[in-house]
Amino acid sequence: MKHLILPALALAALATSFTAQAQNNATRRLVVALNSGDTARYVVSDIASLSFEKDEPETPATAQSYAITIPTDFADGRVMKVMAGGKQVAEVAYEWVRDYTTSANSQLHTVVYPMGTDGYADITRGLSATTGQTIAWNRVTNVPTITGDAGSASATVYLNADGSLSLTSDSDSPASTTTEVYYLVDKRGSETISYQIVKIGARYWTAENLRATKFIDGTDIPYYSSTQGEAWNANTTGARHLRYDDEDNLLVYGYHYSGYCFDDEANMIPEGWALPTPNEFDSCYIAAGQQTARFRSTSNDWGTSVGTNTSGFNAYPTGNFNGTTGDYDSSTTILTQFWTNHIYFDVLDRTKTDPYRDYFQVTSTGRTKNLSDGSLVNKGHSRSWGHSVRFVRK
Repeated sequence: MKHLILPALALAALATSFTAQAQNNATRRLVVALNSGDTARYVVSDIASLSFEKDEPETPATAQSYAITIPTDFADGRVMKVMAGGKQVAEVAYEWVRDYTTSANSQLHTVVYPMGTDGYADITRGLSATTGQTIAWNRVTNVPTITGDAGSASATVYLNADGSLSLTSDSDSPASTTTEVYYLVDKRGSETISYQIVKIGARYWTAENLRATKFIDGTDIPYYSSTQGEAWNANTTGARHLRYDDEDNLLVYGYHYSGYCFDDEANMIPEGWALPTPNEFDSCYIAAGQQTARFRSTSNDWGTSVGTNTSGFNAYPTGNFNGTTGDYDSSTTILTQFWTNHIYFDVLDRTKTDPYRDYFQVTSTGRTKNLSDGSLVNKGHSRSWGHSVRFVRK
């Protein structure tokens, strides 16, 4: 705190004022002219004492070092917050890191990232607890720079007082930390659903299909069963459907949503998140080594093409829904399709006036379709189709 320091003449004036006060009943005031141009006035009889005080600089907070115990169980989520004293100090991500230099070195890493000034993890300064190597992601190219020789795994990583990460601490007594799963908490009126998050490349994705029954403003998203195809086709404000109306599959399959749900994205997508672009899906696929098995879940629902899910994307074969043809028949090809944010009009077919929306597809045979290259394979789908939904963090 700063204190006003009065010059010696002020004391002399005050002493004179006290004497005059005793001789004259008139009220005397001490008037102080400040450098700011303001004037402060004090009734002399109200002043008990006057003294000098030095302006002491505030003592800066002491930087703290932390010990981060590396989690070994990521079943509840592959991205975790590292907490200390009620605040997040770092992040731990269990992620597939593709080594573009030596593909054989691509593997799952447990990477610790310090926090950046924007409140998010600084993914340009990662340290792998798996190998001891530094991992710095380029947010634009989605490619990591891996530095150092691979060593043995470490059970503890240290966040030093200068913000750096290391396998040895700069302090004799680093503060302890805890970890908690990082979720997207999706609040929609009376409904709140938490979704696991996965880091793939330089981007963060929801690792579960959307299960919302309401728009962001809390109003219901109408549900249509497999027998209500005509009503589904007539809906132009947004609708949802559960594959074969099987409630047992809701947790992992999520709902199919019509493209109309995203005509008002602000009322469908949580703040800070977005419906992925075709390019974002494509870069996610590339970061996973362009192997769809790494996208597919380990569920037997994929038939003979059970995935490895090393990317953590955890795709289930949800198929799609159309009011005319019903639930997708997977007897030929088992697949899942996700809406993208890309909308276009078919300029070659004048009978189609509704915009189409591109989708990203994962199949049991290893094929993926990303429609961002201009070829418009299958020309996407009209908004009356139902697809699964994932979000990517902005």
